[in-house]
Amino acid sequence: MDSIPLNVVNTKIDWEGMLELQDGRQVKAIDQNHDVAKIEGNGFTVIVTKSTGLPTSDAMNWDLFPVRNKS
Repeated sequence: MDSIPLNVVNTKIDWEGMLELQDGRQVKAIDQNHDVAKIEGNGFTVIVTKSTGLPTSDAMNWDLFPVRNKS
């Protein structure tokens, strides 16, 4: 896996707002606490860290992350 440049990691994600993956696919936070959020969309569910928007475990496609607010 290539390292993700820090300038693409969005630490100011509004977890209550509309979210999307890097390819524009809409996802939503279905559960969250102080450190992590569970997001779902298009038939998958993944847990991401709220500080980075990156998965806590191996992702099916790292090019889809980090999660960001819908533009």
